[in-house]
Amino acid sequence: MELRYYQTSSGEQPFVEWLKGLDDRQARTRIEARLARVVIGNLGDVEPVGEGDKRTQQRDINRAKEYFEDYKARTAQKKPRGRR
Repeated sequence: MELRYYQTSSGEQPFVEWLKGLDDRQARTRIEARLARVVIGNLGDVEPVGEGDKRTQQRDINRAKEYFEDYKARTAQKKPRGRR
């Protein structure tokens, strides 16, 4: 399995930047270990999580929606059109 990280149109990778910026080294190590297991096909129990807490939850959700809309718009432009 291959991990692909979302990249904004300006080249930023929000998840990678967030992970690198984690002050909690133990948490970062656990996340990296989990991603390594995903690569070999061990998805385990997957639950959606966010970088914030209840205070920032709505802002985080809105940001994720914006990233997803951007991703969909940019990938739709790259898809070849079907023949008629």
